[in-house]
Amino acid sequence: MPSSTIIKIPSDDKAFEENCVPLFCGVLKDPNVKLVGTRGKAQSGIDLTGRRDRDPTQLVGIQCKLITRGGKLAEEIVRADFDKALQITPALTEFIVATTANDDLEYDRIANTLSQEQAALGRRIDVQVWGWDTLQPKIRANKAALDAFDPGHSASTDRIVALGEESLERHGETKAAVDRGGQGEGIICVERCGNIVNPRR
Repeated sequence: MPSSTIIKIPSDDKAFEENCVPLFCGVLKDPNVKLVGTRGKAQSGIDLTGRRDRDPTQLVGIQCKLITRGGKLAEEIVRADFDKALQITPALTEFIVATTANDDLEYDRIANTLSQEQAALGRRIDVQVWGWDTLQPKIRANKAALDAFDPGHSASTDRIVALGEESLERHGETKAAVDRGGQGEGIICVERCGNIVNPRR
């Protein structure tokens, strides 16, 4: 049961890129996702590289774009990075832009247009642009990524999640006992919270 807490946007590009490593290890199911090169050097339009399901024929390039709150990711910037990524060999099968800008339908249009343009040229490459609204649930669903993006969550959020799961489990046990009581001898189920459930009522 993931937390609904809003995750704070990283303060700088380097932190965002590094935090995205464990996130995409989970997304791609590839523990070997890694940063490409170092800042200031040519990175061929991508910041991270990995393989979908560790398949050497499914190469994925990820571009991380830190955008300040309220800002938007321009199409020309996406196209510029994409054009560079197209030159990578062996060829990428996926190109993902992860940005802290809020989700926007325009990003889907850009991604779809780039994919279709390449298809018309005979190349198949899946292009995705994920805004912060898309990234947050993916981060929450991955403990390693959540630890990276929100290090202070563990003491409180993890306990809340555990308590919620425990409560659901107790509820299921109580319901099962009540169901049994309704079919045979009456029983009274007392939950830890002190509530009394009488199946005969």
